[in-house]
Amino acid sequence: MKTKRFLSIACVLAGATLFASCSSCSACSVNQEILFNAGWLVDTTSKVLPTSAEELSYDVSYNKADGLYSSSYAIDYTNGTYTTTLKTADHEGQTVYEYTTTLTISVAYTLKKTGETTQFETPDSVTTKVLFTSAAKGLTPIKSTKTTYCHSPNGTDATKLENCYREYHYTVETLYTGTKGKSTITNHLNNDKTQKLKTFSAKHSEYSYLDNEQILFALRGMGTSSTSVSSYQPLEKAKKTVGISVGKKTGGEFEFDIVGKGKEKRAISYRPYTLTFEAKNPGASQTAWIASTTNESANTYRNVMLKFESPIAYSAGSLVYTLTSAKFAE
Repeated sequence: MKTKRFLSIACVLAGATLFASCSSCSACSVNQEILFNAGWLVDTTSKVLPTSAEELSYDVSYNKADGLYSSSYAIDYTNGTYTTTLKTADHEGQTVYEYTTTLTISVAYTLKKTGETTQFETPDSVTTKVLFTSAAKGLTPIKSTKTTYCHSPNGTDATKLENCYREYHYTVETLYTGTKGKSTITNHLNNDKTQKLKTFSAKHSEYSYLDNEQILFALRGMGTSSTSVSSYQPLEKAKKTVGISVGKKTGGEFEFDIVGKGKEKRAISYRPYTLTFEAKNPGASQTAWIASTTNESANTYRNVMLKFESPIAYSAGSLVYTLTSAKFAE
């Protein structure tokens, strides 16, 4: 299976979609490991894992491109939802975090010259599950699984409807043992053919090392200084540095439901966290709006991700995730 620019989520950092270059931004390349806090808990200094699960729900909408990304076809995304669940799990006698996410969204391609439109029976989806240690132990990844089914834009020109997109259905499994990792990619469109096991270094040499599927969550415990993390990207078979630039604190109104408190508009302070592959051709940036800590021991909004924007390949617009419901862990 060739490496392509897959449809990416909060999923974010899907291994082939990232951001604007950070090579000239020294603030994004602080050479040190991160001292994580438990920003997703009411007491951010707690070293005790929660006894109840956190469940978040997001609406996912399509932000169409300002300009013309293709003269031959149009894309439309509808009915998008994104959910995350954080809970504890037992791993070889150790209590760890288990973080799962699910994105589902319908996509349609229309060939302009004929008006033909695709009719996919199943919506695009990405599901992930990752196990990692507590904040006190550096959120060290243990293993992850990601399954993607999507129809991704296929360039900017097409003469037939089926040439507008590429279909992908694959699973990536990654296992970490000490300072080493192993990953496999299974292509479900090719008789479930599994690529040969790939071994890589997961050593914390310069930056904190995170699995790709936990990076968005980890933003909630990183603090407010711009930094970088290392992450292995299985589709590219390479370890990458992800620059994280933290913007100024600002405020806004966000309407969502908090289980037990109801749905209402809430005035919340937040900071934008912009993520970038540090490379010559890194792609477009992704930005997450993270609620600021209200009080270290009484953190009302748990540094929750309020909003997230992820670009679509070939400048075809972006997907915008907006928080609609939150059941925080206790």
